[in-house]
Amino acid sequence: MLKKLKTSTAPGISGIRYILIKQASAKTQVAFRNFASRCLETGKIPLKWKVGQTYPIPKDVDWQFNLSNIRPIVLLETFRKCITKVYTTRLERIIRVNNILEGSNFAGLIGSSTESLIHILSMIIEEAKEKNKEL
Repeated sequence: MLKKLKTSTAPGISGIRYILIKQASAKTQVAFRNFASRCLETGKIPLKWKVGQTYPIPKDVDWQFNLSNIRPIVLLETFRKCITKVYTTRLERIIRVNNILEGSNFAGLIGSSTESLIHILSMIIEEAKEKNKEL
């Protein structure tokens, strides 16, 4: 998981960047994994992992102080994102191997898309409008 991390992303409140996690010694990496396992086992998550910082990013250079010309970005703690990535990857693999999701529930899996589901909903809405019916 660490090899796939982008090193140019912004850190959370702690200021700890992915590059620091990647370049940590093997002993420190083990400590990170043990800490993550302990969090999962106990169900206790550090309070700072539950906090995000929201920043407005202008869509254009000159946003003219108009909120419709910005998009928000939330900065989360890098350890939280790393642990979440590990567990969602594991969960996704279990779901896929055991065919747990069927029909249109597959859209959350890696390599899947919501495109066909959105198209189906769009067609249902269009038909309801044309025939003046409820959805």
